[in-house]
Amino acid sequence: MKQKHFTIIPLVMTFLIAIASWSPIATSAQSYKDSVSDSLPDVIEQISPAVVGIIGKPKIDGESNPTADRFQLAHGTGVIVKSNGTIVTNAHVVKDLENIVVVTSDGRQFMGQTTHMDEESDLALVKINALQLPTATLAKEAVVRPGETVIAIGTPVSFSLRNSVSVGVISGVDRSVNAKYRLLQTDAAINPGNSGGPLVNARGEVIGINSLKFVDYAVDNLGFAIPSDTVHYVMDHFERFGYVKRAYVGMELEESWAALVGFPNDDALTVSYVEEGSAAEKLDMQTGDQLISIDGHKVHTLLELNELLKAYIPGDKVKLSMVRDQQPYTVNMVLEEDLYTKTDKIERPEDQGISIWMKLGAKQMMVNGHIHTIAAPKSVDGHTLVPLRAISEAFGAQVKWDAASKQVSIEQADTRIVLTLGSQQASLNEAEVQLSAKPIMQHGSVLVPLRFIAESLGGLVKFYNSTQEIIITDATSDVHGNSGLKADANKKWIGDSYQDWSMKYPSGMSKGYQSLDASSVSFFDSKGEYYLSVDIYDDLAEMTDDDLVSWLKDELYDNVLDSGYVADAEAPYARVLGKYDTYYTEYRAYQSNGKVYQLSLEVEEDIYKNAAKWKIYLDLLNSFKPSFDLAKGAVKDITEVVNGYIKYENKDYGIAFELPAGWNKTYFDDLSFRDKDREMNLQARMTSTVDGDTLQAWMERQRKHLSNTYAPAYLDISETQSASIADAEASWYYYKTKQDDSWKTHYVLYVWQGDYKYDFNFTFTDQITADEASDIFEHLADTLQVDSTSIADGFGQLEDKQDFYDDAKPRTFKSSEYGYEVQTPAFWNESEYGDGLFLNYSFAGGSFDVNVSEELTLDLFLKSLDKSIEEMKEYGLEINEKKNEAITFLGLDAWYIEYETKMSADSQMEWERIYLVEKDDNMYLISQSLSESNDTAYNRQLLQEALDSFTFTE
Repeated sequence: MKQKHFTIIPLVMTFLIAIASWSPIATSAQSYKDSVSDSLPDVIEQISPAVVGIIGKPKIDGESNPTADRFQLAHGTGVIVKSNGTIVTNAHVVKDLENIVVVTSDGRQFMGQTTHMDEESDLALVKINALQLPTATLAKEAVVRPGETVIAIGTPVSFSLRNSVSVGVISGVDRSVNAKYRLLQTDAAINPGNSGGPLVNARGEVIGINSLKFVDYAVDNLGFAIPSDTVHYVMDHFERFGYVKRAYVGMELEESWAALVGFPNDDALTVSYVEEGSAAEKLDMQTGDQLISIDGHKVHTLLELNELLKAYIPGDKVKLSMVRDQQPYTVNMVLEEDLYTKTDKIERPEDQGISIWMKLGAKQMMVNGHIHTIAAPKSVDGHTLVPLRAISEAFGAQVKWDAASKQVSIEQADTRIVLTLGSQQASLNEAEVQLSAKPIMQHGSVLVPLRFIAESLGGLVKFYNSTQEIIITDATSDVHGNSGLKADANKKWIGDSYQDWSMKYPSGMSKGYQSLDASSVSFFDSKGEYYLSVDIYDDLAEMTDDDLVSWLKDELYDNVLDSGYVADAEAPYARVLGKYDTYYTEYRAYQSNGKVYQLSLEVEEDIYKNAAKWKIYLDLLNSFKPSFDLAKGAVKDITEVVNGYIKYENKDYGIAFELPAGWNKTYFDDLSFRDKDREMNLQARMTSTVDGDTLQAWMERQRKHLSNTYAPAYLDISETQSASIADAEASWYYYKTKQDDSWKTHYVLYVWQGDYKYDFNFTFTDQITADEASDIFEHLADTLQVDSTSIADGFGQLEDKQDFYDDAKPRTFKSSEYGYEVQTPAFWNESEYGDGLFLNYSFAGGSFDVNVSEELTLDLFLKSLDKSIEEMKEYGLEINEKKNEAITFLGLDAWYIEYETKMSADSQMEWERIYLVEKDDNMYLISQSLSESNDTAYNRQLLQEALDSFTFTE
């Protein structure tokens, strides 16, 4: 036995050494690496057809932006997961994205619609109208290990880089990084635009959806993907409920310090808040309690809790293990729904239009997402025939069949088509038409030439030869339509039909600023090579050629290098070449249509000295015409004028209304507008409502204030009338005030909605007829839209100073620098400079001022005042001195002056009272003024109370 024993051991050892020297582990690893490397192109070729680019126009503050520039686009990536056109992508890619266009790897283009979205998981579904699409295989679970090879496919940085591929490894699993659910970490490059694309393993399975949402800043070799099991969870809820129906334990939980900073730990979650009325409150859970486990599954982090709750839906019963004051306890809870993360169902827009998908030989078609069984389209002698009834029904046309004549008539609105089976002769609106192919009957269905029938009914046709697919759309749903993403992509000219001008529209030119009345608009080059502006003046007198050149020079700050008048151009113009620093600018001015059009094209020195480029930009300027001519063909009209009115919208204040074309905002206020002749203006205000107040009480305060502040001979006020504004209470009245020798009329509309109230004061002079003004005011009221609920989160309490009319609530100003204090009514408008060096309060027809001088003495001021009064009299001002005497003011020697002034024979009389007093090397001038139209007991009392409140402080 011993002999055998010693014989076997050496043999075993020798065998083991041989195995070790062979190193199968190293060989296996190298073999796997080579295998994966060799298979990557096959995997990419397999998955790429299911990867799409997604591009669209981003909304502004959640609202459509029809005037957005054609380069104001956003893009991302998606993965086709169902052959019926269902695409998964990131929620942040498609949120607030409209006019979505989906582009496949082979260049096919489809209009897309977001059907479901869940921001918590950052996942969304986009639907395109197509069938038989290639799909990606979505792994049931993302079972991966760090080091495994993965592929990221997407649309990084530019939409022209669609289906770009990057390769890396899994760097980590179970990552959180500000996410609700776990993430996969990879070093495969994931750049802006890759979001929504697939993360693919070496077997060609999608194990995650890439997302940049969870990276706060760019870090090399750090990317994240949403694991496929979370994608399945979200998609399952989308299909079952229309949204992600999350379970909720009725309380907020927080992690331990160790968990927050990333230390390994087994700490419990602590209850930080118990929601009122929740199941947790009903079970007597309290702040400070600790959650140990749910149904026996321990949770140490919020990520673990959220992952665990994916297995439940609201209504499920669970057992919670808790700890309170170091004493364990358990409760049975019926899970509730987390309404905080619930998303509203996304409705298909009513104006989405028509989208039809067909394929040669396919017996199914899709119309606006709905599948129909049809007679298969076919190709006859190179011409495509499609089932007539399927097309006609989609476009809402009526079809009539005459068996005797074998004629088919199709009627839609003003369109009438007559076809005959077996004949290429047809008629369209009584005009004879030669068809490309004969209509035929096949299995009881009439097949007709594709393009003729679709285009006659207002459709647009796209045929993809590589896939034999037929896409039929109307203009509203077509990728290339007038209202789609590419609405102006093919426009060669741009202009304004209201301001009456046009010019060439190079593909790289983008519109920048545009004023409300479009009298000022700017453009820039997408490469940053030039800046172009068009400014229009309609208040200038007709000028000679030389005067126009001089006017253009006077408008500039540049050094003038060249100037002149070009008389032989199609539209003659004045020109000036200027230089400022390293910038060269060509200025031009055209006189036409009673306006002066001023153009400026600015480039940097290197562009100006590049003769070829400068010639291109001069050609752009040369294309300008002071006319708008649709005969040029594809013209982009930037006007926002519709039927003589232009829409103004302010989302911050939740209002929108229409004003006459030619009106513009004032420079100092977003809610102040005026016409070009300054004979009319509109002032809007928004303030908060107060509990217990009403629309009628508010209006009565306003009316009472008018009576208090205007003398009866200078005020005419109408009765209050109700107004109709959707979802709001509204009333209006008008009043007239006399100023000098003319009257000014005010129409005031009061609107009360929710927590906010609005007033719109439309004012016009007697140069405007009552009928004209009434039409404008009525149009304002008819088009006014108010939605105070949309701005509730952005505003707090907006105090209305005019609510203090009744009690003239005082406001105190104290100057520490000049040692005085004064109280004035809160509704007076205050203007202050230098800590009380200059203090002005103004109100209708009057003012109260405090001025401090550190240089003037009382004697010097009186001499200067006497001289100024004499000079004003020489200019025709009527000045009547009432008093000029020494007084005592606040126990100090002072001087009092009172006089009345009248600017002209037609103007009102205005009185002013001045108090002059010296103290501590400063001279204080306190003045009051009040016009004749506002000389009421109420205003006099307020001025006197303000004067009486003035006091010197230490």
